[in-house]
Amino acid sequence: MTKQELKKELSKLGLIDSDYSLNEGLKIDAMILENLDGLWRLFYYDEKGQESSITYHKNESESYEYLLKTFKDQLKLLKKDTFR
Repeated sequence: MTKQELKKELSKLGLIDSDYSLNEGLKIDAMILENLDGLWRLFYYDEKGQESSITYHKNESESYEYLLKTFKDQLKLLKKDTFR
């Protein structure tokens, strides 16, 4: 999966740019994906600056797929089709 494909899928779920960061730095109350020397780290960054739900991935495509799955799983728990 490419970055553009992921953004398109996230948009379909009702997510906006402030809900996530794809190697674009920290955003409050968002899922953050960052590249650390070839290792992709995904985590939630809350309003107090705390990181949680940290996962690591071998490549960019794998990390994008995991992020999409994470958001889809949240929707299932909420019993919703979209976030907005």
